Amino acid sequence: SVTQLLSKFKPKFDTDKVSESMVEKYGKDKRYWVEKWDEILRVSLVRGNQIHNRMDMSAQKMAPMHYRNLSLISQDKVPDGIYPEKMVYSHQHRIAGRMDLAIIRSCASTLKTFADIQDYKTNRILYTSAFRDKHGNPKMLLYPLNHIEDCHMNIYALQLSLYQYLLELCGYEPGVREIIHIKHEIEGLGAPPPAIHSVPYLRNEVIAMLKYWENELRFNTKLSHLCNQKEQSYM
Repeated sequence: SVTQLLSKFKPKFDTDKVSESMVEKYGKDKRYWVEKWDEILRVSLVRGNQIHNRMDMSAQKMAPMHYRNLSLISQDKVPDGIYPEKMVYSHQHRIAGRMDLAIIRSCASTLKTFADIQDYKTNRILYTSAFRDKHGNPKMLLYPLNHIEDCHMNIYALQLSLYQYLLELCGYEPGVREIIHIKHEIEGLGAPPPAIHSVPYLRNEVIAMLKYWENELRFNTKLSHLCNQKEQSYM
């Protein structure tokens, strides 16, 4: 999946190391911080699922009537309209992803069909830059994305760019990509209005990721073949 592919280029969260750092800075013990993170994650997942379901139900009412049950957007062009929770895929790259919202729109002057993408995020804070180490160096993604800081906004830009590239392979021109940040309520003030963030189309980075992934698949396949041959030679 798109999210699984992205996880390959994100440094692993060192729970032990980070919890030790939190103990040094704020006290308590390591177990306290691990349990606190688990609880925050649990609450966030419940809230996120509720919001996504609510937004999906609202968008379904605006989808073209005969295409509400459409499960995916492929090379068979669909009419202009709003398409919530639709799958997009590529057999060539062996990857698929489900978009929160795809907006298909035709341009009469260019005779081209564009695909816009919107994705709902429910983070308490949407980080636009990476955390720094004690030397002031930002945490970066892994090769071949090691020129990009590891933060929410960059990860989401890559996610939407992957969707955009898969739609491009289906024949749709790249449109706009937007993160809809559903903010948490502020005590006594209610929920702030959603914030809309446009993200760039990181097409070159997407191609680099897919090439890296395909090379990894070929290597693993070759390694598995060699191991099988070796096993058979001992039989």
